[in-house]
Amino acid sequence: MAKLIDGKKFDVIYIDGDHRYEAVVGDILMAKKLLASGGILCGDDLEKQVHEVDLDILQKGVEEGRDTIVSGEKGYSFHPGVTLAVHEAIGEVSSYAGLWFMVNQEDGLVRLQEIEIGENIPEELLKFYPPDLFPQSKPL
Repeated sequence: MAKLIDGKKFDVIYIDGDHRYEAVVGDILMAKKLLASGGILCGDDLEKQVHEVDLDILQKGVEEGRDTIVSGEKGYSFHPGVTLAVHEAIGEVSSYAGLWFMVNQEDGLVRLQEIEIGENIPEELLKFYPPDLFPQSKPL
């Protein structure tokens, strides 16, 4: 694989793989090297960012290698490895319904501030989500 992509840059890199902290950090660090200027780095399974979860529960989940934490009392679930890895490798990201995304600019990865979610989502992405999540979407 390394020989196939050696020296190439990509306009869009979508990360959706192993949810363990070390794997996600590795995926993000590799993706950053491969991302073209102006390119979009995005991923899946970021239901909650660090500032939205209990830090003790997050850390314990990462240390135990848990894929998912379900918080009945808080009313949500999240992938602790993804949450912590995205936070430490990038910081706060633009996100919506578990999807996260950043744009690569001269000064590094920058949050997308003005984005119309659900307006024109590619049909390939819509098939992964319940129809009621993006009811106003018109597949491209």
